Amino acid sequence: MAGSFYVAIIVIFVVWLWKKTRKPDNFPPGPPKAPVVGSVPFLKDPKNQLVSSIALCKEYGPIAGFYLGDKAVVNLADLKIIKELFKLDVVSARPPVTPFQRATLGWENLWQLHPDQHGRRCGVIFSHGPYNKEIRRFLLRNLR
Repeated sequence: MAGSFYVAIIVIFVVWLWKKTRKPDNFPPGPPKAPVVGSVPFLKDPKNQLVSSIALCKEYGPIAGFYLGDKAVVNLADLKIIKELFKLDVVSARPPVTPFQRATLGWENLWQLHPDQHGRRCGVIFSHGPYNKEIRRFLLRNLR
């Protein structure tokens, strides 16, 4: 009875480990991923980002993907690709920064009161989503 319990625990752990180390199918090539630390142990010099970035470019090409912990990071090393990507609205948006949203007045009921104004009360620096796009275009037009 106890033996089957330990086998079940080991099987669950192996399945969890397999799921945590798998990369998405459309993720760029890069070093392998470990469950908690990500790809950090496989980088050439984790403390020096420039050396690691150059090593990734030499080994995997101008687009390389790796993980810092659980966060996915894509390393771009081609100026043409970078220019093309930053023209897209999807890439140029900011991710929501929860601590700053919580410090902003009215954050708790922002989506209940104004569901169409996602990210609107975070100011210029911490805005995100469609409001960030609107603010960015306004600033580029009027502050030239």
